[in-house]
Amino acid sequence: ACLALATVMFMQFKMVNQTDINELEVMREDELRTELANWKAKYEDAESQYQEKTKKLEEYNKTEATEEETEGLVKNELEQVNLVLGRTDVEGQGITITLQENKDAEAGITSDNLNMIVNELKEAGAEAISINDERIINMTDIVSVNTVIRVNQQRVVSPYVIKAIGNQTYLEGAISGNGGECDKLEKLGHTVTITKSNKIQIKKYNKDLTSKYIKED
Repeated sequence: ACLALATVMFMQFKMVNQTDINELEVMREDELRTELANWKAKYEDAESQYQEKTKKLEEYNKTEATEEETEGLVKNELEQVNLVLGRTDVEGQGITITLQENKDAEAGITSDNLNMIVNELKEAGAEAISINDERIINMTDIVSVNTVIRVNQQRVVSPYVIKAIGNQTYLEGAISGNGGECDKLEKLGHTVTITKSNKIQIKKYNKDLTSKYIKED
């Protein structure tokens, strides 16, 4: 009887031990699956955030590049507008024409003579012109008031120094040819000197360009 009782107890104890081990193994497996699922969820969330941040960074870089490009284009356009309006000092190759008036000449140098020379230079492709450092623009008036010549409302006197930036050959050919305005002035008895330079400096137009009477519709 004691032997049988001991045998039964041993078998029960063995079954209990096996049951606990199986349960523990099942529990560990479940925990590992749960932990793996948690890490997988965390990874997917981190990956999603990474992709979102990367996309925003790319959009920011693209926007920044676009803004810089736009700013550069606007700046270039503004520079070109200022050049056309004569609002900046410029330098380049060209010619200088010096007109020294001779009081004993048959006739004096007039505003018409200066206007003709300016027009000849423009037709020859001059990109910038000045008379006695007064920048010539589309709004410039070269007029004679009594015996005084005014350029941009400023009085100019002899010697009249006309600077022009552009192709030197074209500019010189336009104003030094037979029958040109400079040729006419020389025949009247005035002294005309033409010099070439690769560093002609012309100052900007420093007057107000605001219209007083023109209004937008």
